[in-house]
Amino acid sequence: MPHTPRAPARWEPEAELSPQGRRRRRDFWLGFIGWFAVNGAVLIVIARLEIGAQQIGSGVLLVANLTALIVLAFLRGYVALGMVTAFGVIFGAVVAGGVFFTAGDYAGFAAGGGGLGGAVVVWIIGAIVIVAGAGFALRGIHRSIR
Repeated sequence: MPHTPRAPARWEPEAELSPQGRRRRRDFWLGFIGWFAVNGAVLIVIARLEIGAQQIGSGVLLVANLTALIVLAFLRGYVALGMVTAFGVIFGAVVAGGVFFTAGDYAGFAAGGGGLGGAVVVWIIGAIVIVAGAGFALRGIHRSIR
C-alpha cells in the first residue's frame, strides 16, 4: 500500500519553502528593515541641518516614502508590504508608547510626585509589551508568507 504524505501539524517544523516563497520572505524583510535603515540614516542627516532645512527635509522624506511605496507596490509587492508593515509597527509603537508614557506620569505622581521610580517602571513595562507585541505580529506575518 503506497504511503500518502500528510500535511505537517501546526507544531511541526514547516515544510521546505519554494524558491518563490523564500524570495517573497526576503523581499518582505528587505522592505521592513530597509525602511528603518534608510529613514534612520536620512533622519540623522536631517537632524544636523538648520531648522528651516529640517522642515523641508522632513517634507521631502515624506514625499519620497510615499513615492517609493507606490512604485514598489507595482514592481516588488512584498518589498512594499514590508514598508507598510514598518509604517504600521512604528505607528503602533508611538501610540502604545504614548499610553504607557501617560500611565508612567500618573504612576510617578501617585508615588509622591517627586521621583521617577514608578514612572520608569511603567515605561520599562511598556517598552517590553511594545517589543513583544511587534515581535509576535512580525512572526505571524513571516510565517504566513508562502
